[in-house]
Amino acid sequence: MAGRAQWHPLDELLHREDMGALVRKATQLAALTEALAAGLPAELARDCRVINLHERTVLLQAGGNAAAAKLRMLVPRLKDRLQPLAGPIEEIVVRVAPPVSRPAAARRGARLPPAAAAQSLAALAGRLEDSDLRRAVLSLAGKARN
Repeated sequence: MAGRAQWHPLDELLHREDMGALVRKATQLAALTEALAAGLPAELARDCRVINLHERTVLLQAGGNAAAAKLRMLVPRLKDRLQPLAGPIEEIVVRVAPPVSRPAAARRGARLPPAAAAQSLAALAGRLEDSDLRRAVLSLAGKARN
């Protein structure tokens, strides 16, 4: 069957010579990210990670402008924390992460109430006076998922 991809077990691929460097780099970045998180306040650690180490430069990614500003203030302390794992560090660069795209489900628009809610909404509408609110509640009840 020419042109068909051949499948290999993951552990076999990870032990190939050409994959070794990639695995070592990923392991090193994970260890650096762990060391970074251990040296930051919890709320800041959630928004930051090490995304590269090249020569003597560590590249950090922050989850927003505020997190990036806080990280930049901590650079001298972070150098001391990361050097045992990274070797001599000349520079730490902080980048702001690009906005994360919303999942397709979030882009679809308003979520409809479940079918079980339709009965409760109809009962609520029955207790309301004839008004725009009552019509809106009835409309919402009619759109409930089946």
